[in-house]
Amino acid sequence: MLEVDSERQSQWHHLIIQQEQEQQQWYEWAKGKLADSEHSEEQIRLEEERLTELLERRRMETAKTRERAALLDHEVLAMEHKHRSTQHLLEHQSSIADDEASAEHARMLSKRNEVDVAIARLKMKRDTVQEYRYDETPWTPQVAGA
Repeated sequence: MLEVDSERQSQWHHLIIQQEQEQQQWYEWAKGKLADSEHSEEQIRLEEERLTELLERRRMETAKTRERAALLDHEVLAMEHKHRSTQHLLEHQSSIADDEASAEHARMLSKRNEVDVAIARLKMKRDTVQEYRYDETPWTPQVAGA
C-alpha cells in the first residue's frame, strides 16, 4: 500500500507539475497576447496621431487654396473691370472718331456740292460766251493793202 501511495503521490506530483507547466505556457501565451495588444494599441495611437496631423495639414492647405482662389477671383474681377472700362473708352473714342469722320464727310460733301455748283456756273458762262461769239460775225483777219 505504501507503494500505491507513493505511486499516487508521484502521479499527483507529476499532474501538479504538468498543470503548472500548462499554466506557465498559458501565462506566457497571455503575456505575448497582451504585449501584442499593447503594441497594436501603440501602433493605433501613433497612426491616429499621424492621421490627425495629416488631416490638420490638409485643412490648412485647403484654407490656403481657398484664400488663393479668392485672391485670384478678385484679380480676375479687377482685370475684367479694367477690360470693360478700356473697351467702353475705346467704344467712346470710336464713336467720337466716327462722329468726327461723319462731320468731316458731311463737310467734304458740302465742299463737293459747292465745287459742282461752281463748275456748273462756269459751264453756263462758257456756253453763254461761246453762243455770243457765234452770234457775232466771224472774225476775219485784215490783210494789208487790200
